[in-house]
Amino acid sequence: MRTTYLCFSILCCLFMFTTFRVAGAAERVISINFVGGSQNGNPKPMEADEVAGAVPKSQWNNASGNMGRLPELADDSDTPTGAALEWHANNIWSMETPDKPGNYRMMKGYLDTENTTTTTVTVSNLPESFANKSYDVYVYFNGATSETRRAKYSLGSVTITAVDPDRATFSGKFIEAVNGSEGNYVCFRDLKDRNFTLLATPDQSDGANAKRAPVNAIQIVSGKSSASAIAAKSTSNSAPATAPDEDTVSSRPAAPSRPESPARASAPDRETAAAYAASAAKLATDGKPEKAKELCYAALAQDENCPEALYELGKIFEKDGNSITAADFLVRAGREFGKGEGANPALSTKRLDAERRVQNLNPYAMRLATTFAEYTAELNAITKKSPDTFTLEEACDRVDALKLRAMLPPDKAPKFDRPSVASAQPKRGDNNSENGMRGFTRQRKETVVTPEVERALKAAGWKTITGTWVKKSEQVYEVTDGTLQADYVNGALQVLVLKGGTGRVKAMVRNSQDDYSGSYYSYGSGFGITIKGMVCKLYSPSNGMLMNSSFLPFFDRDVTLADAPKNHIFISVNEGNLDIKVNNKTEHRSNYKIGKEGPFLIQVDGTATIESPMAKGL
Repeated sequence: MRTTYLCFSILCCLFMFTTFRVAGAAERVISINFVGGSQNGNPKPMEADEVAGAVPKSQWNNASGNMGRLPELADDSDTPTGAALEWHANNIWSMETPDKPGNYRMMKGYLDTENTTTTTVTVSNLPESFANKSYDVYVYFNGATSETRRAKYSLGSVTITAVDPDRATFSGKFIEAVNGSEGNYVCFRDLKDRNFTLLATPDQSDGANAKRAPVNAIQIVSGKSSASAIAAKSTSNSAPATAPDEDTVSSRPAAPSRPESPARASAPDRETAAAYAASAAKLATDGKPEKAKELCYAALAQDENCPEALYELGKIFEKDGNSITAADFLVRAGREFGKGEGANPALSTKRLDAERRVQNLNPYAMRLATTFAEYTAELNAITKKSPDTFTLEEACDRVDALKLRAMLPPDKAPKFDRPSVASAQPKRGDNNSENGMRGFTRQRKETVVTPEVERALKAAGWKTITGTWVKKSEQVYEVTDGTLQADYVNGALQVLVLKGGTGRVKAMVRNSQDDYSGSYYSYGSGFGITIKGMVCKLYSPSNGMLMNSSFLPFFDRDVTLADAPKNHIFISVNEGNLDIKVNNKTEHRSNYKIGKEGPFLIQVDGTATIESPMAKGL
């Protein structure tokens, strides 16, 4: 009885805690790739759907050759902006890196200088919206060098000195160079002129070879939004947007054990992060919150658990009225301050202030944390008293559904693990759950797939096939209680759902939890679409629920379907960039921090006919 009450209390608290939204992404971004080329390889121009940059965007404008002009630059939505580009360099060159789509291709080729020449890049006639709201310019650099080189990048009255380290071939991580530090991009912030000229000038070299000032690409980011910094943080530690090897793909284990703790940042990174956070605190005090945010995100790129940066961001978002984001940062800050109190008792003051602010933002937050801890303590007692497989499976299912291991500190976390050997008892809580809370679910029928169908589905990118699949015509299948899974993190999937079936079809990416349907809110196992008859439901990260700093796939809205013989579903995801289309119409597009766990999935509950189910990883 008490367990039932606790579950109800948790759900009520969750509802109270999810009533706000987070600000969207920057308004517009113009991205320019200098294609380059040399005996190290001639990279291909970037395709329209390739996503790259510290601010991850597609629709890159390609500039080939050492000089030229593009009369019309497009933004990230492929809309002409009216802006023009002119560039002039002494030469072009490229690095000895693979020509892979995305970040690697963008960073491979570049405009190059000689010892005493200067590269110029001029952008003219930017839209008025860029000037009215200000914009930032990201300049990417990384040259083929066997020695450490310094270069000066100037825009208007601002000059930034940056260091291109010895043999620093691009590794997939973006690092901002600040005040003469090493890195692979610099950023000019809060610009308002509709025209600007970038100058790239060689400075010094620590060897006998030539001085250089490479320019690989630039991005012009409009709008004073924190989204660009969030995106930069999320991609700075991410793998490149290329197809991973089979043995390096992240997959969802059938019986997960207790997750490992995230790696602790190195001492130099923590020191750098602390310095950024101290500067951010001063900027916030001086009434410059946007610049303070940028430095806080730079700090978190060095140390994602930097308490001072988390604390400052929480206070800034609190002042902005963005309660849920403020609470998330402040809860994390309080947790990190608490870890350091033993070595530095002065941190207890900031921890208490962070907790007080969370309490004022949402009086249910502390109640939620207390309820989670009480519920976990009861589960610990139950599993200690009855450590059989049946009980442990049920308890672990509930822990996973509520993400208790991520929400609670180690001393209050669950003290039990999922049994390593599967029981012969009915399986609990897989992705077929129809009532939300993990419990008994109906068992999948025996898998019936002919070799011909299996070959076709695996050729279409699917790794795991279950259920009954009957081929009706080329790439058209009648499916009963079937699933397709592929262990991709980034990529795309598509499927056409034919009219007339009685079952429900689910198409989602990053399926890491169970479905849940409640009185106040619902969420899906992943991000995407479900269709049953003419009812189409969209699950996206737009409803403001954060768990461990990542958005969850909550039910967004119903999508109107055309009265047509079939409906086409297309979903793509790359890091935080999520695009969901129904019948070639974009129903959702966002760039939030979302979890990377769980496979791509097409699932049929009951019987339905689908066509051309495909999955492809990046």
